Formats: sequence, C-alpha cells, structure tokens
Amino acid sequence: KIISTIPNRDAIVKILSSRTLYTDMALLKGNTVVVSGKGAYDALFEEGITSFGGFSSKVLLSKPISDKKGDKKYIIVGLKEGDTIEAVLISLQELSALLVDNVSVSKSGFIFLCYEDGSGLIHPKMDFASDSLLNYEWGNKLYHKLGQLVSIKIDDNDYFGYCSKSEGFGFLFLAVVPKSEINYY
Repeated sequence: KIISTIPNRDAIVKILSSRTLYTDMALLKGNTVVVSGKGAYDALFEEGITSFGGFSSKVLLSKPISDKKGDKKYIIVGLKEGDTIEAVLISLQELSALLVDNVSVSKSGFIFLCYEDGSGLIHPKMDFASDSLLNYEWGNKLYHKLGQLVSIKIDDNDYFGYCSKSEGFGFLFLAVVPKSEINYY
C-alpha cells in the first residue's frame, strides 16, 4: 500500500505544539474565539469552526478557508474537550510542504490528499483546495476503486493511480505514477 494512515492523536498533539508549522492558535468556546495568539486571524477561526468535520469526537479538522484577500488558504486543526476547542491555523502551503511536496513517487509521480467526500485538500500541481476529486473522470475512477491500482488518463497522459482511505480520519491519500515510468518484468 502507498500510505494508509495519517498521524495518530499523539502526532496531532505534536503538530499543535509545533510553533513552526502553524500560523496562529486560539482557544474557542462554541463558535467564538476566547483568546488567540495574534488576534489577526480570529475571523478565520470563527469561520472555520462552522466547517469542522472530525477525525473523532475530540480531533477536528476544517475544510479549507481563505484569508480576506483570497490568496492564502488555511485549515484549522483542533482538539475538543467539552465545548472548548484548542485550535491551530495551518497554511495549506506549509502543510503541503510537510506532507506532499517532498515525497517522490517514481521520477515524476506524486501524491495528494483530499477529504473522504472527495473535496480537495492538497495537490502539488494544482489549486485543489477549492476543487473536488469527483469533478474529474480520473478522480471518479480512483474514488470508486478505493484500494485498487487503476489505469487512468490525466490530460491525455497514461498513469497508474491508487487511492487509500485513512480509516477514522476522514482523508484519502492518492498516488499517481506515469505508466512510462513503471518497469515491467
């Protein structure tokens, strides 16, 4: 299998405590920021809270949200205890650099992530955060052939693709490799 799991709760706690990865942090009660590190991103936290989906009842993840200018996208990762959420705002650019950009799959293959419903999260070659896997014929094929190596075409190029679900975490990990880069024995 390519990648079939994402970090567990301990890894997520490490992300929350890693000051180099996140843009800001906040403590929220319900839908309202009680306190935040910088104050400049409170509106994004409050907007993102409405799109929370969950890894579990305690670990939450928002859909991508844009800053006021619309040129930067973020996600919110939070830990929930009762009606209190400890959350961090993470730039999709930073997350992509950490999880996707430095991963090699053959010479020019790549991996990307989307939510379990097919909506985009991180893709190294396109702005995928406001898109969906299901908007593409190749994406539909990967989505509906979960856990299987499939032959797909992207922009008239032949690829092998694989889609793996992270059980309980709400993500799909996908890998795409040009057929021309696969050695047949």
